[in-house]
Amino acid sequence: MSAKSQKLNSMNGYHGPIGTVIDTGLVNDKDQEKWTIFGVRSAQSSGSRATGLCLGTQNTLGDLTESLTLDDVVATPPGFHDIQAAMSLEGGVKQPAFGYYAGTPARITVSAAGRTVDAQLARWSEDANITVFWFPVTAVKPDETIKNPKAYDIAGATLAAGQPRIFTY
Repeated sequence: MSAKSQKLNSMNGYHGPIGTVIDTGLVNDKDQEKWTIFGVRSAQSSGSRATGLCLGTQNTLGDLTESLTLDDVVATPPGFHDIQAAMSLEGGVKQPAFGYYAGTPARITVSAAGRTVDAQLARWSEDANITVFWFPVTAVKPDETIKNPKAYDIAGATLAAGQPRIFTY
């Protein structure tokens, strides 16, 4: 389904989706819509480039609903940037943890409840140097603190940490 035919319902005035919608393979436990990650542009930005990455849901018609957006994804230095912890939302919905890394790691892990947890990864179609990552809510639960994000190359060497900001709201 092309981005042009998808409607974005945004409570914050974002436009999009920009680029390919990333299907996380996860399903919203309340209404059975797919959790997706996609690029968005704020209403204040000029041009057509994405300015943020949004975690949202996609219904069976392909329409998207914004859940949470990480802004300022353009021209970022190497390493981790924003990471959003898993959250319990209204109505019993559990939103998965997600974030992005500037670079092309082969593996990303975090510490949650004393365990090392591997992330699912995808390159962002708008900038192949941005790696989007996420965790199922069964792996990183809404009440668990995320610590020690680490990225590794294909040989297992540790990559630049950057300056990760972990949000819990």
